[in-house]
Amino acid sequence: VPLQLFAMGFSDWEQETPYGNKINNFTEGCTLYLRGKTFVEHIKNWYFYKGHTIGEITQTDQPKGYFAADEINNVVIYFDDENDWKNYIEKEDLSPKLVTRWHKGDWKVFDTILLLSLFYFFFTIPLLILFVVAVVRAIRKEKFKLSEPYTLSVLFIVGFIVLRLVLDAFPQSI
Repeated sequence: VPLQLFAMGFSDWEQETPYGNKINNFTEGCTLYLRGKTFVEHIKNWYFYKGHTIGEITQTDQPKGYFAADEINNVVIYFDDENDWKNYIEKEDLSPKLVTRWHKGDWKVFDTILLLSLFYFFFTIPLLILFVVAVVRAIRKEKFKLSEPYTLSVLFIVGFIVLRLVLDAFPQSI
């Protein structure tokens, strides 16, 4: 069991951002901690792009706000008005061109799955056995033909796992 588990609950998480800072959910909402002792609290959702973390903040006693955190220079700019925030994003060219990956929590799915597999031993082992049986059947009986059901199942599962690993490793928007 990871040492961090003794200090946190099962739903608590902490990850390193693509730019070397920390983000976690130890308080209400998420909190981004920059290296220069600057932090952003009560983050509702965010995305990573060009050395920045950009998103929305909410507090129960205050209206919704917005922020743009320059993680490289440890500078955070807050916005009360959504139009001002969008104008800043456009002016600074911080709007992803292809895909915006909005995050609301821990983006590393496999960290959680591996941890939970220790506690759900009797659930994950049978699934693993079924997967191994499907692989063996796809290779021996179907000769790994793409038109056969076991082969397609194995390729789908492996493809999903590889895609998920890539998405976990690269949370940035593009």
